[in-house]
Amino acid sequence: AFDAEAAGFETVTLKDLMRLPSDAGRADTERTLPSAPYRTHAIAHKGGCCAIAVQNPGHLAASCGMDRDVALWDVNAVGRSVGPVMSLGGMMGAVNDVAFTCDAAQVLGAGADKSLHVWDATTGSARHTMTGHAGPVVCVAPSPLDARLAVSAGEDRCLKLWDLGRGYAARSVPCAKMPNALAMSRDGNTIVTGHLDGSVCLWDVRQARGGATGPLAEARLFTQIVSYVGVTPSDSVLLAASKDNSVALWDFRTLTTTRTLRAHAFTLGTIGSMGKGRCVADMSPDGRFVAA
Repeated sequence: AFDAEAAGFETVTLKDLMRLPSDAGRADTERTLPSAPYRTHAIAHKGGCCAIAVQNPGHLAASCGMDRDVALWDVNAVGRSVGPVMSLGGMMGAVNDVAFTCDAAQVLGAGADKSLHVWDATTGSARHTMTGHAGPVVCVAPSPLDARLAVSAGEDRCLKLWDLGRGYAARSVPCAKMPNALAMSRDGNTIVTGHLDGSVCLWDVRQARGGATGPLAEARLFTQIVSYVGVTPSDSVLLAASKDNSVALWDFRTLTTTRTLRAHAFTLGTIGSMGKGRCVADMSPDGRFVAA
């Protein structure tokens, strides 16, 4: 399964797959998806869909958008037109990002109303409405190992570590640059942020909990907005995508860019109203493919 975002789209469709190239700097694109019509079509949100997330384990997908709602969808539903199985409300503005906790039991929504909402994925009932950001919450990333921990990034240039069990911010970390993308490493020890100036930063979760305020490392990977960051299963390589339709592979250990993939033959997405950028990508579980 791939993580995905669909900034600015009311209809979400899966595009091309890029096999990792043998020659640095080149993207070998191949259409591994069937050319037959898509199985399911849905109008997700009025005004645009900002992000989607897939429950793992489980059969649900969550989408969020400009209409202030989070919609839950059954990914096994068959039909050319299906609707959400549940709508999660309560937000006072657009929902910029959505995620499932690692136990698949809770849904997190990052709001333009400066709040982070937590819902029960089974019943749809609201568990927490957490505040603390001084500006819109841009993105949220749950811990891959601890269902009680999540991190958010806001337009107030602040990262917040949240205790989802108690519903409050356990720690706030100032961020010198405006964040636009967020992820946590598979071991739960590192936070990765992507920024509007094209840079990425690494943050130590344990140091942040202890009161540290600076990143472990920082690198300027792009000349334009970082639209996505993700970590490979080995926790050794960062995958980052930018508005300039390029994807960079960055080695955590050497702090160097090992490969840059550029797609000139096709469009990887469209720029969204929430500033998510044009290129959205993620690594397959076995590390063989990049989905964009």
